[in-house]
Amino acid sequence: MKKMIVLEEIIEKIPAELAPNDIPTEIEAIYLYGSILKGKLRTESDIDIAILPNHRVDEMKALELISKIESVFTKIFKKFGISNEVSVLNMRSKYVSIELLHNIILNGVCIYEKSEVEHFEFKNFVIREYSDFKPFLKKFRAEKYGIIY
Repeated sequence: MKKMIVLEEIIEKIPAELAPNDIPTEIEAIYLYGSILKGKLRTESDIDIAILPNHRVDEMKALELISKIESVFTKIFKKFGISNEVSVLNMRSKYVSIELLHNIILNGVCIYEKSEVEHFEFKNFVIREYSDFKPFLKKFRAEKYGIIY
């Protein structure tokens, strides 16, 4: 329980640790998600971060942004004595499932937001897409696994 409280305190302090030049101008929002938010960060766990680059960023630039954010957050977490690997996800990547994006938006913590408008538009897009996709996902899982949730 004490570890969870410490993690919550660290999460609250992250925005203050970000220097103005730490976040590239092409990034609209940054989320923290996964086991760290549940207070279940183990030695072998990675720290999950999702970035929302603006819609004009191509795949090569996105890789640069991922590398930069990974470096920035590795340094921040090391300041707090956490040396876990940082894993950064591009939320605009065509390889990221709508289910994962929906989970990040609903359960993640937004620790940086540049443009409320672009961020809001993306969140609405994900929620709409997920709402459209969910009935098919339920049907598929019911047929394949006999699971309905």
